[in-house]
Amino acid sequence: MKKTTLTIALFLSIVFGFSQSLVTSNKAWSNLKMDYWNPYNLSTENLKFTIDTVINNLLYKKVERSTDENQQYWSFYGFIREDSVKRVFYKLNASEPERLFYNFNLQLYDTITAYSINTLNNNLYIQPQVYFVVSVDSVLIGDYFRKRFNLGIPEDSTYTLEHWIDSTGNTGGLLHNFEMLVGHDGYILLCFFENGIVKYHHPDFDSCYVVTGLDNKYFADMTVRISPNPIIERSTLVVENSKKADKMQIDFYDLIGRKVYSKIFLNELQLTRNDFQPGIYFYKILETSGYILTGKIIVN
Repeated sequence: MKKTTLTIALFLSIVFGFSQSLVTSNKAWSNLKMDYWNPYNLSTENLKFTIDTVINNLLYKKVERSTDENQQYWSFYGFIREDSVKRVFYKLNASEPERLFYNFNLQLYDTITAYSINTLNNNLYIQPQVYFVVSVDSVLIGDYFRKRFNLGIPEDSTYTLEHWIDSTGNTGGLLHNFEMLVGHDGYILLCFFENGIVKYHHPDFDSCYVVTGLDNKYFADMTVRISPNPIIERSTLVVENSKKADKMQIDFYDLIGRKVYSKIFLNELQLTRNDFQPGIYFYKILETSGYILTGKIIVN
């Protein structure tokens, strides 16, 4: 009986890979960055964990970041560690407090506050986000199925914002997350490597290093059509040529930057005159892959 139990446990560990760690030196990531003010301005960052460092009697690894295609130049990007119950903590420098970035020991319907790095105008911010575990399943990464936590927000437990994958990171880009993209640069996980081998490659991009002007499969034809615009009584907003039928979030801002209206929708949304005061409004649409579409409406 003991032999059978051991065999089953070993099989599950091999097939599902749930017992692996995220913070190891044999892994690397590439993230696509989209400039907040111009989403078509694309760049790529590469991340890896290197030297062991002891801070306040805790063992961290150094995070290093590179933005050149050949990865010849690396810069220090903080410290990261993982504890015995699969919680991952990050700090930008040795003197600041560490913050929880991941917990791969969550249960269905748990609520958690996790932090992430957000950027805007070359400035860096570490900010929190409250998540709700909408569902837990598995996804094939390389040769193994790995546990995946599908996260939403407590206010809308049906809307998945982010996906944490055990021993891999997240689809919003390692050290970044999806929900905090509003008001900041956008990130998408392009590739995940183990022992120099690509284990995950975003299906909508041809390369693990994307640069401005590259024609990729995902963003080539996606546009927003609003008819009529200006809005007199009622208008229809349609996201055309979207590759996925997932939910999107749209936020409208007035001319001084205040958010005045927010909605979750699929590819089509009805806008009515009663939703707004007369004036000009800017919108940002958050697509589930991490892409941001922008534009403006006029309300008469």
